[in-house]
Amino acid sequence: MFEINDYVMYGLTGACKVTDIRRDEEGYNKERKYYILSPIKETDSIIMIPIMNKDINMRKVISKEEAEQLLSQMKDKQIDWIDDAKERAREYNELLKSGDSESWLLLIKALADEKLEKKEEGKKLSSSDDMILKSATNLLSGEFSVALDMDVDDVIPYIKKFL
Repeated sequence: MFEINDYVMYGLTGACKVTDIRRDEEGYNKERKYYILSPIKETDSIIMIPIMNKDINMRKVISKEEAEQLLSQMKDKQIDWIDDAKERAREYNELLKSGDSESWLLLIKALADEKLEKKEEGKKLSSSDDMILKSATNLLSGEFSVALDMDVDDVIPYIKKFL
């Protein structure tokens, strides 16, 4: 399904490069093949994912065209703010885990707006909302840095122009 040098999104780890496909010669099951992933933000780490595992949350990074199309559609889209903090955390965490770039953009948009409102009131975003915002930002910036061929640190300022 994936090849060496493909960029993929893996669960909540984010953007990774498939650096190898090999058998685990030292492991228990020497016949099983694995994808060897290198997270783009943690170049010292590697992740081994069994190829036969059908339940892995892994997909190709979106294309430049898909990223640009998503950004061009964002001004008119939003997710509903959920007043109940527990319900909001549950719903927003589900969106975070969905692996969907559009959902991450909408989360960032909603939570960044709320953070700005809270700041104007002299308050802070709740810790759970802040954690979701940071996770969505991390996931999206990794994916868009690959898709748009830009530095990770430049992605969020670039995206803000579209929101």
